[in-house]
Amino acid sequence: MSKLFKIETSSYTSRIYLQACLSGLTELLAGRRAFLVTDENVEHFYGSVLPDIPRLVLPYGEETKTFATISQIVDFLLKNRADRHSLLIGCGGGVISDLTGLTAALFQRGIACAQIPTTLLAQVDASVGGKNGINFQGYKNVLGTISQPEFVLIDSSFLPTLPQREISCGLAEIAKHALIADPEMVDYLELHTRLIRELNTGCIDYLVSRSVEIKSRFVVLDEKDAGERNKLNFGHTVGHALEKVVGISHGEAVSIGICSAAAISVERGMLDLKDAVRINLLLSGLGLPTSFDADPSAILDALFKDKKRKNSEIRFVLLNGIGNPVLENIPLAELEQAIHDLC
Repeated sequence: MSKLFKIETSSYTSRIYLQACLSGLTELLAGRRAFLVTDENVEHFYGSVLPDIPRLVLPYGEETKTFATISQIVDFLLKNRADRHSLLIGCGGGVISDLTGLTAALFQRGIACAQIPTTLLAQVDASVGGKNGINFQGYKNVLGTISQPEFVLIDSSFLPTLPQREISCGLAEIAKHALIADPEMVDYLELHTRLIRELNTGCIDYLVSRSVEIKSRFVVLDEKDAGERNKLNFGHTVGHALEKVVGISHGEAVSIGICSAAAISVERGMLDLKDAVRINLLLSGLGLPTSFDADPSAILDALFKDKKRKNSEIRFVLLNGIGNPVLENIPLAELEQAIHDLC
Protein backbone atom coordinates (compact mmCIF):
# COMPACT_ATOMS: atom_id res chain seq x y z
CA MET A 1 0.00 0.00 0.00
CA SER A 2 1.62 3.25 -1.09
CA LYS A 3 1.96 6.30 1.13
CA LEU A 4 0.85 9.62 -0.40
CA PHE A 5 2.89 12.73 0.31
CA LYS A 6 1.99 16.10 -1.22
CA ILE A 7 4.25 19.03 -2.06
CA GLU A 8 2.00 22.07 -2.15
CA THR A 9 3.55 25.24 -3.52
CA SER A 10 1.94 28.54 -4.51
CA SER A 11 1.78 27.36 -8.11
CA TYR A 12 1.15 23.61 -7.99
CA THR A 13 0.46 20.50 -5.93
CA SER A 14 2.72 17.56 -6.69
CA ARG A 15 1.82 14.08 -5.44
CA ILE A 16 4.58 11.75 -4.27
CA TYR A 17 3.63 8.08 -3.95
CA LEU A 18 6.11 6.51 -1.51
CA GLN A 19 6.57 2.75 -1.06
CA ALA A 20 4.56 2.34 -4.26
CA CYS A 21 4.48 -0.32 -6.97
CA LEU A 22 4.87 0.18 -10.72
CA SER A 23 1.61 -1.71 -11.27
CA GLY A 24 -0.20 1.21 -9.63
CA LEU A 25 0.64 3.39 -12.61
CA THR A 26 -2.33 2.07 -14.58
CA GLU A 27 -4.77 3.55 -12.09
CA LEU A 28 -2.90 6.88 -12.05
CA LEU A 29 -3.08 7.16 -15.82
CA ALA A 30 -6.85 6.58 -15.83
CA GLY A 31 -7.13 6.43 -19.60
CA ARG A 32 -5.00 9.52 -20.31
CA ARG A 33 -2.76 9.68 -23.36
CA ALA A 34 0.69 9.16 -21.93
CA PHE A 35 4.19 8.86 -23.41
CA LEU A 36 7.19 7.32 -21.71
CA VAL A 37 10.89 8.15 -21.94
CA THR A 38 13.46 5.82 -20.39
CA ASP A 39 17.08 4.79 -20.86
CA GLU A 40 18.69 1.64 -22.20
CA ASN A 41 19.58 0.30 -18.74
CA VAL A 42 15.99 0.48 -17.50
CA GLU A 43 14.78 -0.96 -20.79
CA HIS A 44 17.16 -3.92 -20.41
CA PHE A 45 16.04 -4.85 -16.89
CA TYR A 46 12.41 -3.70 -16.83
CA GLY A 47 11.25 -3.17 -20.41
CA SER A 48 8.86 -6.12 -20.21
CA VAL A 49 6.98 -4.69 -17.21
CA LEU A 50 6.82 -1.05 -18.27
CA PRO A 51 3.37 0.21 -19.35
CA ASP A 52 2.31 -0.50 -22.92
CA ILE A 53 2.34 3.09 -24.16
CA PRO A 54 4.53 4.85 -26.76
CA ARG A 55 8.10 4.62 -25.51
CA LEU A 56 11.39 6.34 -26.35
CA VAL A 57 14.60 4.66 -25.17
CA LEU A 58 17.62 6.95 -24.81
CA PRO A 59 21.31 6.15 -24.25
CA TYR A 60 22.35 6.04 -20.61
CA GLY A 61 24.53 8.78 -19.16
CA GLU A 62 25.05 12.46 -18.37
CA GLU A 63 26.23 13.17 -21.92
CA THR A 64 22.61 12.89 -23.13
CA LYS A 65 21.59 16.05 -21.22
CA THR A 66 21.74 18.25 -24.33
CA PHE A 67 19.55 20.25 -26.71
CA ALA A 68 19.89 17.41 -29.20
CA THR A 69 18.15 15.00 -26.84
CA ILE A 70 15.40 17.52 -26.07
CA SER A 71 14.82 17.75 -29.83
CA GLN A 72 14.69 13.96 -30.03
CA ILE A 73 12.00 13.78 -27.34
CA VAL A 74 9.97 16.55 -28.98
CA ASP A 75 10.19 14.69 -32.29
CA PHE A 76 8.96 11.54 -30.52
CA LEU A 77 5.97 13.44 -29.09
CA LEU A 78 5.07 15.03 -32.41
CA LYS A 79 5.27 11.77 -34.32
CA ASN A 80 2.94 10.18 -31.78
CA ARG A 81 0.53 13.12 -31.96
CA ALA A 82 0.87 14.28 -28.39
CA ASP A 83 -1.17 17.34 -27.49
CA ARG A 84 -1.49 19.84 -24.64
CA HIS A 85 -3.49 17.34 -22.57
CA SER A 86 -0.88 14.57 -22.83
CA LEU A 87 1.29 13.28 -19.99
CA LEU A 88 5.04 12.78 -20.41
CA ILE A 89 6.52 10.18 -18.06
CA GLY A 90 10.21 9.89 -17.23
CA CYS A 91 11.32 6.45 -16.04
CA GLY A 92 14.97 6.33 -15.05
CA GLY A 93 17.60 8.17 -13.05
CA GLY A 94 18.31 11.87 -12.64
CA VAL A 95 19.23 12.40 -16.29
CA ILE A 96 15.86 11.12 -17.48
CA SER A 97 14.12 13.21 -14.82
CA ASP A 98 15.89 16.37 -16.02
CA LEU A 99 15.23 15.70 -19.69
CA THR A 100 11.55 14.83 -19.39
CA GLY A 101 10.82 17.60 -16.91
CA LEU A 102 12.39 20.22 -19.16
CA THR A 103 10.79 18.87 -22.34
CA ALA A 104 7.35 18.79 -20.71
CA ALA A 105 7.77 22.40 -19.60
CA LEU A 106 8.64 23.47 -23.15
CA PHE A 107 6.36 21.33 -25.33
CA GLN A 108 3.35 23.36 -26.47
CA ARG A 109 4.17 25.82 -23.66
CA GLY A 110 3.82 23.15 -21.02
CA ILE A 111 2.27 19.71 -20.61
CA ALA A 112 1.95 17.52 -17.53
CA CYS A 113 4.92 15.45 -16.46
CA ALA A 114 5.30 12.48 -14.11
CA GLN A 115 8.39 10.70 -12.80
CA ILE A 116 9.17 7.06 -12.02
CA PRO A 117 12.67 7.27 -10.51
CA THR A 118 14.59 4.00 -10.78
CA THR A 119 17.77 4.93 -8.88
CA LEU A 120 18.14 5.75 -5.20
CA LEU A 121 19.65 9.10 -6.15
CA ALA A 122 16.64 10.02 -8.28
CA GLN A 123 14.18 8.80 -5.67
CA VAL A 124 15.54 11.05 -2.93
CA ASP A 125 16.57 14.03 -5.03
CA ALA A 126 16.21 14.50 -8.80
CA SER A 127 12.57 13.47 -9.18
CA VAL A 128 11.35 15.66 -6.31
CA GLY A 129 11.08 19.44 -6.33
CA GLY A 130 10.64 20.30 -10.00
CA LYS A 131 14.17 21.32 -11.01
CA ASN A 132 14.94 20.33 -14.60
CA GLY A 133 18.03 21.16 -16.62
CA ILE A 134 20.49 20.33 -19.36
CA ASN A 135 24.20 21.03 -19.70
CA PHE A 136 25.70 23.43 -22.23
CA GLN A 137 29.35 23.92 -23.23
CA GLY A 138 30.66 22.55 -19.95
CA TYR A 139 28.18 24.43 -17.78
CA LYS A 140 26.13 22.00 -15.69
CA ASN A 141 22.35 22.52 -15.63
CA VAL A 142 22.77 26.07 -16.88
CA LEU A 143 19.60 25.78 -18.98
CA GLY A 144 16.41 24.61 -17.32
CA THR A 145 13.15 25.30 -15.56
CA ILE A 146 11.48 24.80 -12.22
CA SER A 147 8.18 23.04 -12.90
CA GLN A 148 6.66 20.48 -10.57
CA PRO A 149 5.78 16.97 -11.74
CA GLU A 150 2.13 16.02 -11.51
CA PHE A 151 3.14 12.93 -9.58
CA VAL A 152 6.17 10.84 -8.65
CA LEU A 153 5.86 7.08 -8.17
CA ILE A 154 8.67 5.68 -5.97
CA ASP A 155 9.08 1.90 -6.19
CA SER A 156 12.04 0.47 -4.26
CA SER A 157 11.90 -2.79 -6.22
CA PHE A 158 13.98 -1.07 -8.93
CA LEU A 159 16.96 -0.73 -6.59
CA PRO A 160 18.38 -4.29 -6.34
CA THR A 161 19.59 -4.21 -9.97
CA LEU A 162 21.76 -1.15 -9.25
CA PRO A 163 25.53 -1.55 -8.77
CA GLN A 164 26.73 -0.85 -5.23
CA ARG A 165 28.43 2.30 -6.49
CA GLU A 166 25.05 3.64 -7.62
CA ILE A 167 23.52 2.86 -4.24
CA SER A 168 26.31 4.80 -2.55
CA CYS A 169 25.61 7.77 -4.83
CA GLY A 170 22.04 7.90 -3.56
CA LEU A 171 23.29 7.61 0.00
CA ALA A 172 25.37 10.77 -0.53
CA GLU A 173 22.19 12.80 -1.09
CA ILE A 174 20.51 11.09 1.84
CA ALA A 175 23.48 12.00 4.05
CA LYS A 176 23.27 15.57 2.77
CA HIS A 177 19.62 15.81 3.80
CA ALA A 178 20.45 14.46 7.25
CA LEU A 179 23.39 16.84 7.74
CA ILE A 180 21.41 19.97 6.84
CA ALA A 181 18.15 19.14 8.57
CA ASP A 182 18.04 16.13 10.89
CA PRO A 183 20.79 15.23 13.40
CA GLU A 184 18.76 12.16 14.49
CA MET A 185 18.86 10.92 10.90
CA VAL A 186 22.67 11.21 11.05
CA ASP A 187 22.59 8.94 14.10
CA TYR A 188 20.37 6.50 12.21
CA LEU A 189 22.77 6.38 9.26
CA GLU A 190 25.68 5.63 11.58
CA LEU A 191 23.82 2.92 13.49
CA HIS A 192 22.42 1.11 10.45
CA THR A 193 25.20 1.49 7.87
CA ARG A 194 25.49 -2.21 7.02
CA LEU A 195 21.74 -2.76 6.66
CA ILE A 196 21.41 0.38 4.57
CA ARG A 197 24.12 -0.69 2.14
CA GLU A 198 22.40 -4.07 1.88
CA LEU A 199 19.15 -2.28 0.92
CA ASN A 200 17.20 -3.44 3.94
CA THR A 201 13.61 -2.56 3.03
CA GLY A 202 12.70 -0.93 6.33
CA CYS A 203 15.85 1.22 6.35
CA ILE A 204 15.49 2.33 2.74
CA ASP A 205 11.78 3.12 3.07
CA TYR A 206 12.51 5.30 6.10
CA LEU A 207 15.44 7.13 4.49
CA VAL A 208 13.65 7.77 1.19
CA SER A 209 10.52 9.02 2.96
CA ARG A 210 12.50 11.24 5.31
CA SER A 211 14.59 12.64 2.46
CA VAL A 212 11.45 13.50 0.48
CA GLU A 213 9.99 15.21 3.54
CA ILE A 214 13.17 17.25 4.13
CA LYS A 215 13.57 18.30 0.51
CA SER A 216 9.91 19.21 0.17
CA ARG A 217 10.17 21.51 3.18
CA PHE A 218 12.82 23.61 1.44
CA VAL A 219 10.89 23.50 -1.86
CA VAL A 220 7.67 24.76 -0.26
CA LEU A 221 9.53 27.61 1.47
CA ASP A 222 11.35 28.67 -1.69
CA GLU A 223 10.09 26.96 -4.85
CA LYS A 224 12.02 29.21 -7.27
CA ASP A 225 15.38 28.77 -5.49
CA ALA A 226 15.76 32.41 -4.46
CA GLY A 227 17.24 31.77 -1.02
CA GLU A 228 16.28 29.05 1.45
CA ARG A 229 16.21 26.28 -1.15
CA ASN A 230 19.87 27.06 -1.91
CA LYS A 231 20.70 25.13 1.25
CA LEU A 232 19.92 21.91 -0.62
CA ASN A 233 23.12 22.63 -2.59
CA PHE A 234 25.25 21.62 0.41
CA GLY A 235 28.24 19.80 -1.08
CA HIS A 236 27.19 20.54 -4.66
CA THR A 237 29.33 23.56 -5.53
CA VAL A 238 32.64 21.71 -5.36
CA GLY A 239 30.77 18.53 -6.32
CA HIS A 240 29.64 19.85 -9.71
CA ALA A 241 33.18 21.03 -10.49
CA LEU A 242 34.55 17.58 -9.65
CA GLU A 243 31.95 15.87 -11.83
CA LYS A 244 33.10 17.89 -14.80
CA VAL A 245 36.87 17.71 -14.25
CA VAL A 246 37.44 14.29 -12.66
CA GLY A 247 34.55 12.46 -14.29
CA ILE A 248 33.32 10.78 -11.11
CA SER A 249 29.64 10.20 -10.41
CA HIS A 250 27.33 12.84 -8.97
CA GLY A 251 27.04 11.14 -5.58
CA GLU A 252 30.79 10.63 -5.24
CA ALA A 253 31.40 14.25 -6.17
CA VAL A 254 28.80 15.50 -3.68
CA SER A 255 30.42 13.40 -0.95
CA ILE A 256 33.77 15.11 -1.51
CA GLY A 257 31.99 18.45 -1.79
CA ILE A 258 30.38 17.85 1.61
CA CYS A 259 33.84 17.21 3.10
CA SER A 260 35.09 20.43 1.49
CA ALA A 261 32.20 22.44 2.94
CA ALA A 262 32.76 20.86 6.36
CA ALA A 263 36.46 21.78 6.24
CA ILE A 264 35.67 25.41 5.39
CA SER A 265 33.08 25.45 8.18
CA VAL A 266 35.76 24.32 10.63
CA GLU A 267 38.21 26.96 9.37
CA ARG A 268 35.57 29.63 9.94
CA GLY A 269 34.88 28.43 13.49
CA MET A 270 31.35 27.30 12.69
CA LEU A 271 31.77 23.54 12.99
CA ASP A 272 33.71 21.54 15.56
CA LEU A 273 36.60 19.54 14.15
CA LYS A 274 35.18 16.37 15.74
CA ASP A 275 31.97 16.86 13.75
CA ALA A 276 33.91 17.27 10.51
CA VAL A 277 35.75 14.02 11.29
CA ARG A 278 32.41 12.39 12.06
CA ILE A 279 31.06 13.48 8.67
CA ASN A 280 34.07 12.04 6.86
CA LEU A 281 33.73 8.72 8.71
CA LEU A 282 30.00 8.56 7.95
CA LEU A 283 30.54 9.07 4.23
CA SER A 284 33.39 6.56 4.13
CA GLY A 285 31.19 4.03 5.90
CA LEU A 286 28.55 4.50 3.21
CA GLY A 287 31.13 3.62 0.55
CA LEU A 288 31.83 7.17 -0.59
CA PRO A 289 35.10 9.05 -1.24
CA THR A 290 36.14 11.96 0.98
CA SER A 291 39.09 13.36 -1.02
CA PHE A 292 40.31 13.37 -4.61
CA ASP A 293 43.44 13.29 -6.73
CA ALA A 294 43.20 15.99 -9.37
CA ASP A 295 44.69 19.24 -10.60
CA PRO A 296 43.43 21.99 -8.25
CA SER A 297 43.63 24.62 -11.00
CA ALA A 298 41.20 22.63 -13.17
CA ILE A 299 38.73 22.41 -10.29
CA LEU A 300 38.99 26.14 -9.66
CA ASP A 301 38.47 26.90 -13.35
CA ALA A 302 35.25 24.85 -13.24
CA LEU A 303 34.11 26.75 -10.14
CA PHE A 304 34.41 30.02 -12.07
CA LYS A 305 31.72 28.63 -14.38
CA ASP A 306 29.34 27.87 -11.50
CA LYS A 307 26.03 29.72 -11.86
CA LYS A 308 26.18 30.71 -8.15
CA ARG A 309 29.38 32.77 -8.66
CA LYS A 310 29.17 36.54 -8.44
CA ASN A 311 32.37 38.39 -9.34
CA SER A 312 35.14 37.06 -7.07
CA GLU A 313 32.82 35.25 -4.64
CA ILE A 314 30.63 32.19 -4.81
CA ARG A 315 27.47 31.35 -2.85
CA PHE A 316 28.32 28.42 -0.61
CA VAL A 317 26.45 26.32 1.94
CA LEU A 318 28.30 25.78 5.23
CA LEU A 319 27.35 24.13 8.51
CA ASN A 320 26.98 26.08 11.72
CA GLY A 321 26.82 22.73 13.50
CA ILE A 322 25.20 19.55 12.19
CA GLY A 323 21.60 20.23 11.18
CA ASN A 324 22.09 23.98 10.79
CA PRO A 325 23.08 25.03 7.24
CA VAL A 326 23.93 28.64 6.46
CA LEU A 327 24.51 30.48 3.18
CA GLU A 328 27.79 32.38 2.90
CA ASN A 329 29.57 34.24 0.13
CA ILE A 330 33.02 32.66 -0.02
CA PRO A 331 35.93 34.50 -1.69
CA LEU A 332 37.39 32.30 -4.40
CA ALA A 333 40.82 32.77 -2.81
CA GLU A 334 39.58 31.07 0.36
CA LEU A 335 37.99 28.31 -1.68
CA GLU A 336 41.27 27.84 -3.55
CA GLN A 337 43.03 26.95 -0.31
CA ALA A 338 40.33 24.45 0.62
CA ILE A 339 40.64 22.78 -2.80
CA HIS A 340 44.41 22.48 -2.42
CA ASP A 341 43.91 20.88 1.01
CA LEU A 342 41.55 18.27 -0.40
CA CYS A 343 43.79 17.29 -3.31
